[in-house]
Amino acid sequence: MATKSFKAKIVSLILKNTAKRRYNKKEEKLIKEFENEKASGEKQYILPSFKTDNNIEKETYKNIDIYIYNKNTKTNKTIFYFHGGGYVHRPQISHWKFLNKLASNLDIKIIVPIYPLAPFHKFNEMYDIMIPYYLKYINDNPNDEIIYMGDSAGGGFALSFYEYMIENNYQLPNKTIVFSPWVDLNTNNKEIRNYEKKDAMLTVRSTKLWGKLWAGNDLNNYLVSPTFYNHLDELNNVYIFLGTYEIFYPDVLMFYEKIKNNQHCNLYIGDKMNHVYPLYPIPEAKKAMEIIVKIIKEYKEC
Repeated sequence: MATKSFKAKIVSLILKNTAKRRYNKKEEKLIKEFENEKASGEKQYILPSFKTDNNIEKETYKNIDIYIYNKNTKTNKTIFYFHGGGYVHRPQISHWKFLNKLASNLDIKIIVPIYPLAPFHKFNEMYDIMIPYYLKYINDNPNDEIIYMGDSAGGGFALSFYEYMIENNYQLPNKTIVFSPWVDLNTNNKEIRNYEKKDAMLTVRSTKLWGKLWAGNDLNNYLVSPTFYNHLDELNNVYIFLGTYEIFYPDVLMFYEKIKNNQHCNLYIGDKMNHVYPLYPIPEAKKAMEIIVKIIKEYKEC
């Protein structure tokens, strides 16, 4: 059993005193605070300030901002990164610092859509934006190796988006790399309660609320919960990073059991690690980054 690093313990403590305290409340209070938070509407996203050696440009597509790292790189690899945040929160600075490290390690193009969120928008609106954008991109860049990547809610969307491409006979990603993906928005697995106290960030009540706001009564639709896709045997080149101290652990294990015998599907478990641990400034994330870079560098046909 691995020893959790000192930095990882500090991160866990910070999360417990910020995120977990914020979400670990009775449902009525959680809903009221969320309504107050969103009362002013969906605000324009402002990219946080951070040091970077990479070029970052912004473009607009169908009224959403899309940030692109290294737009003019000569490499033929492109990552579509879908950020986490329960489909209710914008990307945090931890997302950008992680992507900056990834871009620096690989000199790779990374496309980050700031997609519309609940409660102002539903999942179908995200598809209405991302499908034409993606299809246009691959049509304009036919020789690119495409990688889907995402964390938490964004990781779940990356898998669902991949399944949508299979279902509609569109060009598939060459690889899909996800961190703690939200694969079942129901969040009703009986085993989850055994992990809730260990999770330094998420609670069952908060995730159930977010899932309902995003998907309504469509929680079993594979477009929001990729574990319900009827052809999981067709998912290949899927790489999952998961911590043992998070509420998504049971559902992700079940999902992986369904795809583990497919081509090039691997699960990397971080012992005692928190939700989306590869995004934090900890030694365990550095090791995860080394694996991620290796996965991306090793080309495999989809």
